[in-house]
Amino acid sequence: VAPSLPPACPAPSRPRADLAEVTAALLVVTAARDHLVPAGMSTPLIDMASSEDATHLDMQAGHVGLLAGSGARDALWPVLTEWLAERSS
Repeated sequence: VAPSLPPACPAPSRPRADLAEVTAALLVVTAARDHLVPAGMSTPLIDMASSEDATHLDMQAGHVGLLAGSGARDALWPVLTEWLAERSS
């Protein structure tokens, strides 16, 4: 059975992208204390895409704190920079 998005996701108003066609490196970043977009809403993307290089990074943060919190500069941004650098030519 192919994974699908949870039923809480609203129906798109335009044609859906076929995530199975995504073959590029994929990084899914979730925040453990995110109550707006819980990890379970994002992690299915990993199985839905056809990327051979898929990474899930779960950070100990909330929705806003993930990117803009006081610890983001030391906890998240170096990891993102390294992930991108490893895949850049």
